[in-house]
Amino acid sequence: MTPTRIVSTLQRLGLTQQQIADEIGVDSRTVWMVIHGRGSSRRVAEHISSLLGIPVGTLWPGRYERPRRKAA
Repeated sequence: MTPTRIVSTLQRLGLTQQQIADEIGVDSRTVWMVIHGRGSSRRVAEHISSLLGIPVGTLWPGRYERPRRKAA
């Protein structure tokens, strides 16, 4: 899915990148970077994925395929 479609879908849901950032405690630039494929944060990607109801692999094919590391 293109960054433009992700952003427009979030906007249709009444969500801004700043709101998403505030919800998960990151900077809005981090959210922007993940959406546009310029940064990588599984936590941000999974949050956006859950908000949109679209699998992470559909939003960013190949980017988050490795299994998540277990916390020590």
